[in-house]
Amino acid sequence: MAAVTTSSGRWKLPFTPAAASTAKSARSWSFPRWLTVPFWIVTSALTLAWVILMLPPAGAAFLAIVGAGVTIWVLVPMISLYAIVVLSPFEMAYEVGGLNGVRALDAVILTLVVVTTGSILARARGGARFLSPLTRVFMALWAFLAVWMCLTFVMGDANRDFLGGPVQNIWYAYRDSLRVLLPFPLLLYCLPDRKAAMRLVDLLLATTVGIALYGWYQTMVSHASASAPFNTKNALAGYMILVVPFCVTRMLFEKNLKKQAFFAVLLLILMRVLWLTESRGGLVAFMASMAPLILRVPWKRLLAIGGAGVLALGLFAATRGNILNKPNVQRFFTLSDPTGQQNFKWRLVQWQLIFDKISESPWIGTGSDIDPELAKMGRLQTAHNGYLGMMLRAGVPASSTWILLLGLTSLVCLRYVRRARLPEDLVFWLGMSGSLIALVVHNLNETTLLMPQIQLVYWALLAVMLVLVTDKPKPAPAPARAGRR
Repeated sequence: MAAVTTSSGRWKLPFTPAAASTAKSARSWSFPRWLTVPFWIVTSALTLAWVILMLPPAGAAFLAIVGAGVTIWVLVPMISLYAIVVLSPFEMAYEVGGLNGVRALDAVILTLVVVTTGSILARARGGARFLSPLTRVFMALWAFLAVWMCLTFVMGDANRDFLGGPVQNIWYAYRDSLRVLLPFPLLLYCLPDRKAAMRLVDLLLATTVGIALYGWYQTMVSHASASAPFNTKNALAGYMILVVPFCVTRMLFEKNLKKQAFFAVLLLILMRVLWLTESRGGLVAFMASMAPLILRVPWKRLLAIGGAGVLALGLFAATRGNILNKPNVQRFFTLSDPTGQQNFKWRLVQWQLIFDKISESPWIGTGSDIDPELAKMGRLQTAHNGYLGMMLRAGVPASSTWILLLGLTSLVCLRYVRRARLPEDLVFWLGMSGSLIALVVHNLNETTLLMPQIQLVYWALLAVMLVLVTDKPKPAPAPARAGRR
């Protein structure tokens, strides 16, 4: 066949290249989705029936859960990425095959490791994001933390009583160090595009609202401080304040009035539960997290929203009687003079005791953020300061790396908050900035940085951040021109 010339003067072959023809032929012979999905469901149902009939109840239940997870993953491959965010607040652990502390998250991580390894061996293009200079810097810090945290855990004096053979030590190192670190490169590699990354943030918000509603119900039943699936109220507050800024930015920049009202309701739920946690540190961190809004939100809008909030609070106080005398309100009033409170004086003594312990092994730490010697003094065994807790756990290098990591993330957020032009980008960068400030502030009086739930959220958001930086937004399609008459 002869070649033809286009209007631009370039040569164009009038036939389909062999590769494209082969791909088209392969697509034409592939099974349609309406046939493959029912086939997989029927096969899974028959396998489940065999498992229930032939195995003991405990083994059948375990395999049924695994089978259900595999089925969902096959039908919706993205579910493994979203599961990391959904499972992040929960620490339900089981004993499987002699291994203590196995979580559902481990199955998700294993699935992503297998998928990523296969993709790398197939030389897929998912690794292009790792060529970015910024990504390389973050990956270098991540790699150092992964190696250093494992080494200090194995070498630390606090863990010698239960460490054993190589296999056992590898499991413990994974459980206490790598479990919260591995999701970062996996998400960064597997997230297909910016849209999927932003959907991950929405799912994080939905998960947080869900546990907030559970904490609210828990408070109504027990009349105690809200803690939801966490061990303490401060842990719940530390988790929520990382997500609340994203709800605030979605409400502020949403153009649809119905959606704006929807996010306003979600924000009211989150703020109510944050109040029910009775966490003064959480409240201070939340207020600090609102600071980035002044960079891009017009003053008139901030004043209008602030005035509406004050009016709503006044109406609420008027309907609840003398609200100022309530114990929870009086507790938050102590923030006006924190240095004069007994709680703050107690923390100063606690920090000095922890610092003395760190000075015994400043480079590798003790391998644990818990000091049993404090229990003998009738005190709590943690530092109540994340930076000191990280030093106690893995020494000065680990704590310094985290400070460098948080500082670098802050600089990236500040740069893109000023440069963002798309509304969805501005929503994320302002929310990410507020979340980071909340983490840094709350970490001053709680060991927030050492919580696995908090680290999972941070690494997931960091992966989303790098996807937005490395994957440029697609330009809007040009409007079609009207044909000539």
